[in-house]
Amino acid sequence: PDPCPDPSDLPVYYCDNNPTVFYTENTCGGSELCDPAQFQCIVQSEGATLPGWIINPDSTQSLNISFGYEFIKIGSVVAHLAEINKQVNMGKEIPGFEGVSIKSIKIADVTDEYPDKNKLFLDITNNFFAPFILQFDFINFYHEVDNEWEYLSKNITIAPYDSIDSDKPNGQVDFSKYVMAQNKPDTQDLASLDSIAFNVIAQIDSGLYDIPVINDQISVGAPRFNLVKMGDMSLEYIAAITDSLEFPGIDSPPIEGIPDGFSDFEFYDIIMEIEFFNEIGIPIGLDMELSGIIEGIIDTKKVIINTEIGAPYGDYYNCSFAITGDTARTLIRIDKDYQITEYYCNTTDTDPSQINIDTLDSEKYANRASIVDLMNFAPEIISVGGGVVIDGEGILSPGADIWGTFTLIVPLAFVFKKPINIIPAEPTPMAPMDPSTSQQIDSALVEAALNVTITNNSPLGGNLSLLISDSTIFPLFLDSLITGTWDTNQQNQFDKYGYNFNTAIWDTLEPPMVLDSISFTAIDATDEESKALEVGFYNEGIRQFFVGRMFELGFPRADSIEYHLGFANPEFPNVNTSSMIIDTTRMAWVITEEPRYNIAMITFDRSPTQSGTGEFIPLTFQTTNTIGVQAYLTLTLDTGGLGRESNSNDK
Repeated sequence: PDPCPDPSDLPVYYCDNNPTVFYTENTCGGSELCDPAQFQCIVQSEGATLPGWIINPDSTQSLNISFGYEFIKIGSVVAHLAEINKQVNMGKEIPGFEGVSIKSIKIADVTDEYPDKNKLFLDITNNFFAPFILQFDFINFYHEVDNEWEYLSKNITIAPYDSIDSDKPNGQVDFSKYVMAQNKPDTQDLASLDSIAFNVIAQIDSGLYDIPVINDQISVGAPRFNLVKMGDMSLEYIAAITDSLEFPGIDSPPIEGIPDGFSDFEFYDIIMEIEFFNEIGIPIGLDMELSGIIEGIIDTKKVIINTEIGAPYGDYYNCSFAITGDTARTLIRIDKDYQITEYYCNTTDTDPSQINIDTLDSEKYANRASIVDLMNFAPEIISVGGGVVIDGEGILSPGADIWGTFTLIVPLAFVFKKPINIIPAEPTPMAPMDPSTSQQIDSALVEAALNVTITNNSPLGGNLSLLISDSTIFPLFLDSLITGTWDTNQQNQFDKYGYNFNTAIWDTLEPPMVLDSISFTAIDATDEESKALEVGFYNEGIRQFFVGRMFELGFPRADSIEYHLGFANPEFPNVNTSSMIIDTTRMAWVITEEPRYNIAMITFDRSPTQSGTGEFIPLTFQTTNTIGVQAYLTLTLDTGGLGRESNSNDK
């Protein structure tokens, strides 16, 4: 306005319906938002300064604006990557021995008990900005797909900045049920398998990749192999080939750990099968000997295998062989009674062309032992020797071989000539009671009853005892002890059973335990054959530890047993239920503030005998055989002894 007011003291108005917009005139600028007829213009303040600049209308003004940019951070970088492809061939030799090489190996299935077997474990971190692609080709591991054998190939892609863990399925390669072979297992001439081979192809595809910027830095890492580990292999079978049957004398390492008390525990039968495939057109004689040796004992057990291997030449064994190219198959089967040799005209025949049966109790084998005799001899060393004899006219063609497979079949059939005791390797610890609790229960205990159900699904019957002790030592010879000195017990044991105590266990303790006497309390004092109720072990009159028997229950063998080989029918188990009162003497072992250990001892009965002959019936065990125990303990307490006044209704 003219005249211009004092610029330092301009009145400022605002409309009462729009207090955020300011005007320099009382009319509020004639704004449609502020009709003076309807709204009031209000003076905000005297001398208020308007926002902006004071402009002199007589002067020419200009506004210069400049812009500047400063790049201090990079969000990301895009990189062009050429393809990376690297192949590595790896292998591991399979150990073998002279004259015998492996034909194929069948890998067993994974079990819940051993979930980490038969696997390759990979722990890989990809710190690169592009996916890391791995291809594993296990060219010796085959499986059958649509009647075709294919080797195992596995592709793994690890995303950028990701990893695979060996504890998870994506970091594992499973070989279960695969067949290891040098070439396809259906190949007629399967080559010897002397090594495991596999190829690894590492690849990163070409392309444009975004590299992130982290903490103002660009980091380009690389894939890293943290772990590549082959787990233990569990094998279903190994098929072996032999190109020479010249066996030098070989002694096995000492066989250790055979218990002294197993002298009346015998294998019933063992079967050895030897299968030969012979391309050599000359008759071959086999002379093999297995000897069992025990140090310090002059007597040995020798198994002699003496027979002839079929040869593809002329008209041997009722066959008509070509001059070259045929293969004769010979199957030798030896058990406790017979040596049976079967001859086949070719590898595909199912019926033998000739069978030779030798009875092992005949005069021809009068000085030889059977396979069962050898194993029951419990040798410390087994010596294998023998050779082959090539004699007679025939054709020897280039590349002709003789090979075979050896199988030892051990049925779980045994003869128990005497009862046998078995206990677990480790006892079960029992936590000590609080002193006040044990005293209250002890004072309030009226009666303890034990109810036990034993379900026997095995061909063996026997007795089940629960032993308790203040020590972890539970001697198997507990019931053969007597009250007296330690020397007296050793002499009594030798006179009664023919062997000395094995006291080596005392020497393994720290400090070693020294015993000089034993206190034996029988369950039935009037019975000389009664088993132990409580046995105390002493040194200089101080008890070192004790072993008590909480209870002993008998359980008969399964109801349904095939008495030729002793198989138990799992559909007909024997269920035996018992109830008993546990006296205060036994309960005092349990109700205590001292630590206790318990263990189950099973005494198996000897094998049953055939009526009329008196011969023991072998007992054959199966994976379905079980002995199940269900038990519960009932305590009757007089609650008046638990810290309150007695009441006639409290019992």
